[in-house]
Amino acid sequence: MPPEIEPIPFPETRGEDSRIWLEAHGLRDMEPYIRSSDYGMIRRCPFTYYLSRRLGLVKGLRYSEALSRGTWVHHRFALVTLSDAEAKQTMYKILDNRLDELKLYCKDAGISSEGRREILHREEKDFLVSNAWFEAALSVPCVEGKTLGQWLLGDEWVHVGQELLIKQGSRVIQPDLLLYNKLNNKLWIVDFKTCAGSPHDRLQTCPYEFQTQHYFHTTRISMVCDDLLKVLELPSNAELGGVMHIGIRKPTIQYGMNDRPYHLNTSPLKSGPRKGQPRNTKVFAGEPSPDIYRERCIRWYHGLDEYEHLAPERVTDPPVNISYTHGVMLLAKDMQLMYHQRLDTIRTLRDCPCQPDQFEIGEVTSMTGKLPTYSPFIMGPVYKWPDMIKAGGFTVRNRDEAELQDGVHASFNHLEDVHG
Repeated sequence: MPPEIEPIPFPETRGEDSRIWLEAHGLRDMEPYIRSSDYGMIRRCPFTYYLSRRLGLVKGLRYSEALSRGTWVHHRFALVTLSDAEAKQTMYKILDNRLDELKLYCKDAGISSEGRREILHREEKDFLVSNAWFEAALSVPCVEGKTLGQWLLGDEWVHVGQELLIKQGSRVIQPDLLLYNKLNNKLWIVDFKTCAGSPHDRLQTCPYEFQTQHYFHTTRISMVCDDLLKVLELPSNAELGGVMHIGIRKPTIQYGMNDRPYHLNTSPLKSGPRKGQPRNTKVFAGEPSPDIYRERCIRWYHGLDEYEHLAPERVTDPPVNISYTHGVMLLAKDMQLMYHQRLDTIRTLRDCPCQPDQFEIGEVTSMTGKLPTYSPFIMGPVYKWPDMIKAGGFTVRNRDEAELQDGVHASFNHLEDVHG
């Protein structure tokens, strides 16, 4: 008979004994690549980085409307070179895949049929709303009188990569778009942002954000060391211009009953100071229409008709804005120092022993009053983590391995990267 294997005792600390115990129960170090979201996550809560990136814990159905709609807008942005019909067909294929994924999540989590319908309806609504936002934003003038759509498809630009996954050493990036300017032989990294407030204000801080710096330096090194220009079929002497940010303001108008088809009731009023004059009231019928909502978003963006009061603001603070962070700025000594200090911060936590006591726990409270996503692991003993994973609907996923194998596109991870 084979010798009996003694069970591993429960860990008494959050040190090496916890690491050994977790490994024996399938929670091993994912050895993650360095991504642009890592720095912000570490600044907020290093322990979240440990759980999410080192162990690969993902909450299956954690929902954020802003992240969900932002993801859908990024999908639509990646298809900007296609015709409307082609883009629509592709987007609905992506939606079908997403709904199939959610159905599987619901089944595994034991969610009721009513709960499942609500989740699927919410995703479809986010899909429709985000498409309307993006298509309406394409009509907004932004560069030399050209609309965003006209400018993106201008003769000077060649679209050479949509959501292209670029790996360089331990670093990975996936910019929204790579644009090559034929007129000045420069490659630009494009990042698309949806903004709750002023795009002008939002884009001002972009040069100092880790994402901008990480995108630029990873692409720059890949151009030199990894034949990126050859892969993109660009001239060998093409230069990296920098990072371009396109910000669009999210409409504050909601998709709903005001987007139903209607007719005007012009029957005369029977009393009051306007007696005899036509009522001119809208009589709605049927279900809300995404096309009607899109047209309403266009009027909102342009400050027309019922949104005429917004017209002055549209001039002083346009709802679509483009900023450029030039390479010469990002290569300045102080900017490079900032980037490498941040990179070292990530590397320290990426390379340290994969055990709980190596990672500081950030602020545990949540300003929303809700428990943070990973709070059970913060408050509970390590030996209960496998049970917490099952009870809380978490899965273990090696994001880097999955995306590098699949050549992935965009992630539908509507998680909040903070532990709150």
